[in-house]
Amino acid sequence: MVALEVLPENAEAACQRLADLTRQSPHVRVIVMADRGVRQAEWVLREAGAVHVLFSPDQWVRLRPLFRRFFDQLPASQTTFREHVWSSLPWPRHATDVSEKSVITKGSVNGQRPN
Repeated sequence: MVALEVLPENAEAACQRLADLTRQSPHVRVIVMADRGVRQAEWVLREAGAVHVLFSPDQWVRLRPLFRRFFDQLPASQTTFREHVWSSLPWPRHATDVSEKSVITKGSVNGQRPN
């Protein structure tokens, strides 16, 4: 799921990007958050691949069913949130979970008191 902001000054480029994105990745769902100044382009954006076009923040309520279906289709995770975060760090081999280590005090090295 992708959210794309469309303003009057980027409307043409955003529409082209939207069409390219949905053509290259047909499984991607794009929600357009647009300035009211591009309201006349709503159907062009939909034709380019937007599943929803919103013109004000109070319209987000309409997306609840879409988000619910999207999250229901995600596979159930076999890892905890903590495990997922640690595994997605850019340095997972070097990262250690401080909750599993002893408390390190000022001046200590690897949890050991200095000599």
